[in-house]
Amino acid sequence: DIRLTDTSGVSIGTHLTSLVALYMRNNYCITDVSVDVIMKNCGKLNELVLWGCAQLRHLNFGDANDSGGGGNLSSNNRHESNNSAMVGGFRGNDGGGFVHAPYTANQTTTALACDKIVLLNLWGCFRLSMDAVSSMASLRNLKSLILSECHKLTDEFVVNLAQTV
Repeated sequence: DIRLTDTSGVSIGTHLTSLVALYMRNNYCITDVSVDVIMKNCGKLNELVLWGCAQLRHLNFGDANDSGGGGNLSSNNRHESNNSAMVGGFRGNDGGGFVHAPYTANQTTTALACDKIVLLNLWGCFRLSMDAVSSMASLRNLKSLILSECHKLTDEFVVNLAQTV
């Protein structure tokens, strides 16, 4: 069973900074750590498909008022496996189990305001939490949004998102 983990996600975000589209369907070991690095470094991205990335809990697309750049991107991994490997300053997982990167109030994350994103597919990101709406306010050019099977999201999330984007 070969699966992509945060080792791959961080590498994509660190080295493939000119991407305009990224499809990461059913990579259930990818966590917030990967998406944070990708959003911070891939400023040309306009299509992002995270369908089935079930470990995602919080999205960080930057502040709508953020001009991007700089900042300290760090993670606070509480559930580390003995098989994890350090990659690019982040603890990724080599397939021995999930490594979660829970968002905490003490965590410092700065991401580019990804105003180029026109398509965002979050189908099956059923652990995605309500606080993602504030980050998504920076997606000013969003034209396609898929939220199917995002079970934790409510009408309040959709109404707030619709009013801020």
